[in-house]
Amino acid sequence: MAFERNVGPKIVLSITIILMVTNYYLSPQLFQDIGKYIKEFVVVIAAVMLGLGFINALLRDIPKITKKEPGQWYFSLLTIIFIFVMLFLCAGNKYMPGTFSGMYSFLYQEVYRVLGNAIGAFAAFFVFTATFRAMRLRTLESGAFTISHILAVLGNAPIGAVIWPGIPIIADWINEVVVSAGLRGFIITSSLGGVILVFRYVIGKSETVLGSA
Repeated sequence: MAFERNVGPKIVLSITIILMVTNYYLSPQLFQDIGKYIKEFVVVIAAVMLGLGFINALLRDIPKITKKEPGQWYFSLLTIIFIFVMLFLCAGNKYMPGTFSGMYSFLYQEVYRVLGNAIGAFAAFFVFTATFRAMRLRTLESGAFTISHILAVLGNAPIGAVIWPGIPIIADWINEVVVSAGLRGFIITSSLGGVILVFRYVIGKSETVLGSA
């Protein structure tokens, strides 16, 4: 019988899943220690992957800088500069916090987080257009969605209570009853799907996590 290509990773994956499940449900110290070691090993792997990502960024961006690739090299240069700046400040904040904590906090709080919020704000425009397309009254479902959406928006806005005092009450009922029921249904079905997917990994019927279809 031919040796299956992914049999080694399948065995490791299955054993790891079984050990972590037993660590969660069983109380003997042996299983607790094994689970602890596996979690620490995951942290080590994540650190190695960060190092590989750093090397990959250098290998990708340095050639673009040296060749001055049109429309790209200056972005690559900024990427490399900020990678080394943050690496230097993170190391300084770790070993000399009194000296580097101010600069590190400024770049993280006032630059990184602000830019992240700005990028997130751009998504509001896409959400608005998607909501506009979804609110077209073509079916009974889209009509119910449109009415509940309008009531929820007006209920969270001060003008809703001005138009009619019952709007905030209806909006609260939608959020606490309808939305909660639907969200719990999604959580239950996604959890069941996760359990089935893990079981397929354990018995070797799914290989998508290993990079093959």
